[in-house]
Amino acid sequence: SLNTLIILAITAIQTILLSNLYSEKSFYCILAKYFVISIIFSYVFIIIYPQMGFMIYEDKLLPVGVYSHKNVLARFMVIATIIFMNDMIKSKNYIKKIVCLVFQILAVTLILLSQSITCIIWIIILVSANIMIVYKNRLFRVYIKIITLYCIIFNIFVYFISDPKISNIISNINIFG
Repeated sequence: SLNTLIILAITAIQTILLSNLYSEKSFYCILAKYFVISIIFSYVFIIIYPQMGFMIYEDKLLPVGVYSHKNVLARFMVIATIIFMNDMIKSKNYIKKIVCLVFQILAVTLILLSQSITCIIWIIILVSANIMIVYKNRLFRVYIKIITLYCIIFNIFVYFISDPKISNIISNINIFG
């Protein structure tokens, strides 16, 4: 819609301006602090003020935290996970590595709770790619096989979900007799 396009344009312009005003390291630091604050306040909203921290989506109560929609929360948490993962890999400080790992876990938990399938798939791909980059000399073939397996499972999952005949058959299966 036009509103979304305008908001996207304003956000892009602000990002470009901020990235020109600050050095790359400072800009990255600002982003990391933003995500720390947004993760903390998202959990505060979800736990302490659930009227603002959740939304009803397809008759399910799903978290939104400080964002307006569950998918927006999940998209931002994917970016946060990338930033914290990158910080954890580059940092030599053991305490900073642990803090980054904690915030990665909190961000991925929000993604899983939001049930945003696209973002869950992105997290799987990004974590696999990051593992490949970090350990490219060791176990490279194993990670290629894991990513191939993810792709095969994803394609099978999409096939089952998109075919109404198969999804009707699966929904009619009574496991417990």
